Amino acid sequence: MSKLLSAVVALTLLSSSTTWANPMPGDKQKDVPPRKIETRVYIRKQCILSAQDANQREFVAALAAIFVPLLIQKALGGASAALKKAGSPETLRDSGHLLTYLYKLSNIATPNPTGAVTNVRSISLNSDLGCVIIVRGTFDAPDADDQSVVAFPAGDTGPLTKKDDTDQKRIARLRQSNIKVTAIDAIYEGAIKKSDDLSALYYEARYLQINSFQGSRSSKSGRGLVVSISMYGPGTKEGDSTLSMSLMNMGNVTLGEVRGPEQLIGVTTSWLSGIGINDAALKAIEKIKVADNQTIGVMPVTIDGMFVETEAGNATLRFIAEVLDSAKADLTKTVSAEILEDRDKTAATAAAAASDALEKLRQEEESTYSNYLKAEAEVAALPTNPTTAAERATRQVKEFERDRTKRLWCVKFAALQTMGQAPTGRTCP
Repeated sequence: MSKLLSAVVALTLLSSSTTWANPMPGDKQKDVPPRKIETRVYIRKQCILSAQDANQREFVAALAAIFVPLLIQKALGGASAALKKAGSPETLRDSGHLLTYLYKLSNIATPNPTGAVTNVRSISLNSDLGCVIIVRGTFDAPDADDQSVVAFPAGDTGPLTKKDDTDQKRIARLRQSNIKVTAIDAIYEGAIKKSDDLSALYYEARYLQINSFQGSRSSKSGRGLVVSISMYGPGTKEGDSTLSMSLMNMGNVTLGEVRGPEQLIGVTTSWLSGIGINDAALKAIEKIKVADNQTIGVMPVTIDGMFVETEAGNATLRFIAEVLDSAKADLTKTVSAEILEDRDKTAATAAAAASDALEKLRQEEESTYSNYLKAEAEVAALPTNPTTAAERATRQVKEFERDRTKRLWCVKFAALQTMGQAPTGRTCP
């Protein structure tokens, strides 16, 4: 499969959904009422079922072409139902969402010998953004507000992927970490990896388990599975400000299958936008008042997770193609021929599309370079050696924005360099 390029899309995922199902296979009880099945989304400092220990082992792997990353650059009307509408009637999906914050703003008050108090404001990425966990099953309690709890039962720290690891053991570990599941239908864990400048992220698949499929149709030969994770900020309506989205083709899965870190090495998305501080948050941070020695959340976001099941084989690729095509009026997309192959297209059409894509890339490089120059000028206009807490906080925010815009420009510039089309007169180290 050729390398998949980015697309521009706005998305509204289904809100947390609830379905009803018959008792699990093997349940010998008669007249057992249907189970209430939900899909819930969590974030934690680290993954739970796949963790090696408190400092989970990292895997350095190449990007996996089976992932379709969609980089969101701006909100586009009319595309919010793209994922919801895509797929044949046989395509089954279940989703949930989590409301959280991307950043934390702290105000540390330190008394000095003269009796005065020095206040230092600091901004940091939400430390709980270490792993996204999507759980489909039954639950016996609402989710707790605290998304930071990671607590392993005594003597139980390794990946729960062995044949003798029971669901009871997995459930006990999840419940210890405030995930109140009582029966598992499906679970996905993806480690969240951040760029050094905290402007982008990617997901590294670490755990997948399928105990039951959606619906009542028999699927003895398995099904194709797509896992979708998206992130969007506030808007006038749901889905107005989509920050990032990825469609993860997990391939064919069978009932009872468990894949852990060892089986998922290399299953990694490319960089996704979405975690850089946006303009609205930057302006709000300068005005927000935080009590002494308190920390508050800033830049609210919604994280959506969805399990999509199709017939095994090419149906998963067809579903991904339909997601893109269902919002074609609002998308500028270039995807691999393996997904959207159209044998009737002529070479002239392909050449025209390539030319359009190159021109779009040139425009994006110019725009991001302009943003970087403006941010650099704003930093240069500030005092070199700030003396007050307010001046230091302002400089910290402006320097962060300068570094963020520089990184975004460098990505576009490097892409043009690779194609031999980079503009002259400027370089990006």
